[in-house]
This record gives sequence, structure tokens and C-alpha cells, in this order.
Amino acid sequence: MPQVLIRHSHPPDWPSICEIHDLARAIEIGGFVPRDAIVPMKIAAQEEGFFDCQTFVACLETAGGPVAGFISIRPPELTWCYVHPSSHRQGIGRKLVEHVLPKLGPDAFVLTSAENPGGLQFYQSLGFVIAARFPGEAHGHRCQCVRLTLPNSRHRHRPPTPSKSALRLAGFTDASPGNAYLGNDGVYYWR
Repeated sequence: MPQVLIRHSHPPDWPSICEIHDLARAIEIGGFVPRDAIVPMKIAAQEEGFFDCQTFVACLETAGGPVAGFISIRPPELTWCYVHPSSHRQGIGRKLVEHVLPKLGPDAFVLTSAENPGGLQFYQSLGFVIAARFPGEAHGHRCQCVRLTLPNSRHRHRPPTPSKSALRLAGFTDASPGNAYLGNDGVYYWR
């Protein structure tokens, strides 16, 4: 495993953040979103509030070394976490999450898609539990959104609120928008 140093992001990191996001996002959602529909970081950052978050980068070898991954938070939410595909499975994502967990606090949560089983397993390996499954969307394509929380997070017991566009993609209407229900497994679902 390479030596990894984590530090606050600086403006010169932006090109690396864009490259990492664009390559890793295609892996994350490429199974249900056509590649040409995936929004590049230069646009997604504005649309999805990236600049309202605290961002940290993982550098290889030294604090000035190549950026191998990044993580962004808006406590208590973990909002972005991507590692360059050439550095996958080297513990970099784990180090990034472990770095921000104290900043997120006990109410930490993260959203991902059920179509990203590697992401689900990754967060569960860090102690997150599935709290809700509900209609989601990525770049106009239907998916199932999954909210994972720390075990004692107040967000574990919060019903989901899917966006109107996600509900429409899932077949719900304004007249019949569905509702959240708590399953016997303690997970919220949408029906």
C-alpha cells in the first residue's frame, strides 16, 4: 500500500479532482447511465453544491505528491468520495473516510445507489448501516437511492424524501406519489 497523506484541498488540486471524478463516476454509475450522459465534474460541481463542501485530497508519498482521491463533506453528510481508478483497492478511500468521520460526528450519513454494490459494501465495511432505500435518479436516469448512516445517527430513523423527478422516473405521479414505510428490518422503503 502506498504512503497516503490527507490534506485540505487547494485550488491547484482542481484539475486532479475533475479527472478523478470523471473517471471514477463512470465506473460508479456507468452500469445504468450511458457514458455520454454522465455530467463532468466541471458542471456537476456547480449543480450539486461541491463548492459548499469541505474537501480533502489524498496525496501519494508527500503532501505535494500526486492526488489519488478526494472526499467532500457537509457535516453530517459525506457528499463526494472518489479515488482514481488506477489507485482503487489500495485503502485510499478508507483513509479518506476515516479522516472525515470525526468531522462528520455521530449523525454521519451518505447517499449512494443500490446499483453500486461496491460502494454499498465499502461504506458498510466502515460501520455504516443501510437506513433507507427509495427512488433516486442520476443524470435523468432511474436508480434506487440508498441512505447509509452510522448505527446511532438520527438520520437512521428519518423517512426518505425522494425528489419529484426521481418519483416520476419510478412511475409515481403527483396524484399518487407513494410514501415511506418502515420495514421489519428497520430500513425505510418507498411504495
